[in-house]
Amino acid sequence: MSFSKRLILYMFIILLVASIYKDLSLGDDMINQYQDIETFITKDSQYTIIKVKVEWGDTVLSIIKDLNEGKIKVPFEKIINDFQELNPNIDPNSMEPENYYYFPLYK
Repeated sequence: MSFSKRLILYMFIILLVASIYKDLSLGDDMINQYQDIETFITKDSQYTIIKVKVEWGDTVLSIIKDLNEGKIKVPFEKIINDFQELNPNIDPNSMEPENYYYFPLYK
């Protein structure tokens, strides 16, 4: 095998191992992906309120899924209603990136 082919093969293996290590080291805790989080607990509601900075490409449902670790037992309509209750005058379909919004973390 020529030197350049060996070099490419070694680089590929190193990148593959680094990629696998990064994927495994991230873990399952999706809440930690949001760096700026404030948590508020309310006594009369069935969820915890979390203040999250929205990034590009985030949607209400994707953030709710990440915060609740993909285990959502609440209907979509209730999620939207809870979001609108926590963020009056905000359209859930047009959140601005780099802004903070309140999201429910269901129990």
